[in-house]
Amino acid sequence: MRYLIDNRNNCDPFVNLAIEEYCLKSLDPRHEYVLLYANAPSVIVGRNQNILQEIDRRYVEAKQIRVLRRLSGGGAVYHDKGNLNFCFIQEAGPGGLRSIPSVLTPVLRSLHHMGLDAHINDRSDLLVGTKKFSGSARFSNTRRVMVHGTLLFDADLQALSRTLTPPENPVLTKAIQSVRHPVANIRPLLGRSMGIREFADRLMDLVGSQMGEVQKWSLGDRHWRQIHRLAADKYRSWEWTFGHTPDFSVMKNSRGKHHLRIDVHRGKIAEIVDLDPDNGTDIWRELGKWLIGTRYEQNEIRSVLSGIRIPAGSRALDPEQLTRELCYN
Repeated sequence: MRYLIDNRNNCDPFVNLAIEEYCLKSLDPRHEYVLLYANAPSVIVGRNQNILQEIDRRYVEAKQIRVLRRLSGGGAVYHDKGNLNFCFIQEAGPGGLRSIPSVLTPVLRSLHHMGLDAHINDRSDLLVGTKKFSGSARFSNTRRVMVHGTLLFDADLQALSRTLTPPENPVLTKAIQSVRHPVANIRPLLGRSMGIREFADRLMDLVGSQMGEVQKWSLGDRHWRQIHRLAADKYRSWEWTFGHTPDFSVMKNSRGKHHLRIDVHRGKIAEIVDLDPDNGTDIWRELGKWLIGTRYEQNEIRSVLSGIRIPAGSRALDPEQLTRELCYN
């Protein structure tokens, strides 16, 4: 049996990611599940990505755009209420989802039926002409497979571009980096005008006509309690969002050459290395003793530096200046 999960029109990205994981791991594995939802402005990075390489953090913080890490791999995506997200969960064994295209094919056919001249590329992106409007990712465990993705319907493309354009700073890491691509909304390209809710209903009707009957299903209070606990304990936590970042090193420049390397492990400073030992000061070696284990966050670093006595011979740098020298952007 296939069920369309009622998410109570929830636009909280932390809760919606928790719904996906909960349905994947906890609901009856004999059934298939579908989820359609829109989120408040947020950026969702892949499981193995370095957030600092994917977003303009100053812009994100100024606009109060939420930052989350999802369960699946792949690249970073921007969400807002003009972006429709889909999630399909099926059995992992024979007859289950084996690839992303196996889900996207009925979605693509449905979009064709609505008048959209779209196609799929070898990265399983959906495009109109040369512009991308959908990206997808896959996650599986021993029993279930989840394929989820985005449909840019009427999103704020300026905010998307600003959010997903990080500053240029040298970072050494094995983290997966997003592949940038021109994007487009599909609302102006459909056969007739419609809002995102009508679009979601129409899409589900057309997908259901290809996959078989899909019944609506409401989660019970017990399910919701566990979902909200998962959202709070995992998806809202610093440990999952930033602490799960693959190890990386930031190279800081001065006068056209690297003068400092900050090694970061699980989101915290592991070592500070002065690459210019002839600069006549051992300030970074001294400060490193205080900063090891500190979250690689401006506020955290500033707080530690403000609470210690800056070593003599520090070129009269104050905590604010030192923080700027250490931080990514």
